[in-house]
Amino acid sequence: MDRPKGDMVIRWPRRHGKTAILHAANQAAERQQAIILFLDAESYAGLDDLVRALVAEAARLLRSDAARAGDRILAFFSRLNPIIAYNPGSSEWSVSIHAEAREDQTPLFIEALEGVARLEKHVQKPVAVVIDEFQKVIEWGGEHAEGQIRAALQRHTDEDVPYNVQALASVAWDLLRDRPSPALTRATVQQALQPLVSRDRAFYVTLWNGLTLAQQKVLRAAIREKGVALSSMAVARRHGVASSTVSKALRALEERQILRREEEERSVRWRLEDPFFGAWLK
Repeated sequence: MDRPKGDMVIRWPRRHGKTAILHAANQAAERQQAIILFLDAESYAGLDDLVRALVAEAARLLRSDAARAGDRILAFFSRLNPIIAYNPGSSEWSVSIHAEAREDQTPLFIEALEGVARLEKHVQKPVAVVIDEFQKVIEWGGEHAEGQIRAALQRHTDEDVPYNVQALASVAWDLLRDRPSPALTRATVQQALQPLVSRDRAFYVTLWNGLTLAQQKVLRAAIREKGVALSSMAVARRHGVASSTVSKALRALEERQILRREEEERSVRWRLEDPFFGAWLK
């Protein structure tokens, strides 16, 4: 089974084996070390209940000690403002979410999916959310729910336009739409960048604190040197780190999918996987 990209919806009449297909796909994915968050929508009372279960399942599958898993969940799902608790007797997580009372709870579900995307960056493994009886999600969310959810998923699966570009363009458009002279300027782009960076601040803090001092120095060097000649003696001296340490740190940052190597003619350039992380570091 090749690693899939994007989202998949299986539509078929009831009692025709959809659940069996999902379980078979899950088993194949798990054999390739993928992390599967499997939920049956019909087991929950509503969309907010499903979201709580999704966050709790993410905590369970992190497979680290309770304190570390709790801190990571708070970072990955920070916009949901979750309160989480761990029961050592049953080895189970419980989650409550303080959200404004509103009829449309689809944004809660979408933000939970965004949290899973942030989790995937951290664990360095493919992560899939599998929801059986997905039609319940559409029923709870209303007639526009499916379109909203698909749009959110598309931000992570569009290979032609990176998610960061789409997000920045969307916020910039909202800013310009209400202005009498809607000219896109550098100042507008910087203004659009701020809420996007602030939104994931908790995640970036966790990511940054998980790096060694040498990795932090090399990451800052990659940003300030625009990713060029990072292994040179001159760059190493400027940033107070040994050349041999730079190479080790670059490998570690690449393995954690924070930096990626781009081969250019006669040189190598290192780029951030998430440019918004670089903006936060600045």
